[in-house]
Amino acid sequence: MAQETTFTASNNTPYRARETSRWLRVLAEMLLEVRARHATRSAFAACRDRELKDVGLKREDADRLKFASLSRDAADDLRMLALSRSGNW
Repeated sequence: MAQETTFTASNNTPYRARETSRWLRVLAEMLLEVRARHATRSAFAACRDRELKDVGLKREDADRLKFASLSRDAADDLRMLALSRSGNW
């Protein structure tokens, strides 16, 4: 039976284990972001249009969360959108 060769880094941690660990952290962060966006969309659904307008957002802004890149914080995008509309109502 052939034995698999793994390369080690200077701290003697197997390279494959470190890479797997890194990808699992990235995946966990992405899943947390998806859950946070779902909670935000649910909160949008519970708000009246007047409440959304008070903070500078529109109901369709929640749809933007679905299509935004997971590598970006959706809250920052919403903040920038609200600031761009402030005073323009």
